[in-house]
Amino acid sequence: MTKFSHICHVANECGNCVRLHESIDEQSSGQQAWLKRTLSLDHLDWIDSPLSTHYRSRIRLRADKHGQLGYFKAKSHTHVPIPQCAIAHHCINDILDVLPPLTFPAKSVEFRSNGDSVVANIHSHKGRRPDKRQIEQWAGNHFAGIGLDGHMMIGDCNTKLNVCGIEHHLSLNSFYQVNLEVNELLVNTLSEWVLTHNPTQVLDLYCGAGNIGAAIALQGISVIGMDLAPSS
Repeated sequence: MTKFSHICHVANECGNCVRLHESIDEQSSGQQAWLKRTLSLDHLDWIDSPLSTHYRSRIRLRADKHGQLGYFKAKSHTHVPIPQCAIAHHCINDILDVLPPLTFPAKSVEFRSNGDSVVANIHSHKGRRPDKRQIEQWAGNHFAGIGLDGHMMIGDCNTKLNVCGIEHHLSLNSFYQVNLEVNELLVNTLSEWVLTHNPTQVLDLYCGAGNIGAAIALQGISVIGMDLAPSS
């Protein structure tokens, strides 16, 4: 048994959740103190995440030579198998619970969820790409879609997210915020703040796939979004 087995039974071996031993109040006060110190702030309005566990809608697990999926131990290349992840969304853990070890070589597998379904993106070794039949045999019918190195292989590989009245269709390589509940709060807060300034046009720099700008545009404001990443 590990010290934090009530939350995560591989916490000590993995070591990547550095504040897991702290209460939510301790985590919150520590993070607020760091922000105030870093940004030279006297006051900070703070909103806790609605979820303290199972909030990550996107994780990337590495494969060992036996096909087991897991994380590298913090500050090392020691592989730690992860049958369940305490911070990953329940949708992802449900799949990890029934998914067999990889039957083909791969660097890693990214799991991308919208809270209802999961899309997988397999990252292969150079010159050792699995074929569609191998992927289908390993994956079964657990995923809405499966991609290989960012390219669609099986099913619908777009992650469909509803954020503040906008349905986003995100490709395998598109970035999106991992905490869906906090993202909704973020977009709502920023949209309301922008509207109080009565803008005629908004320039959304580093806009990604339009997570914030699209919600503002929905209010009838002209928005120009700019981003360098083709996947966005």
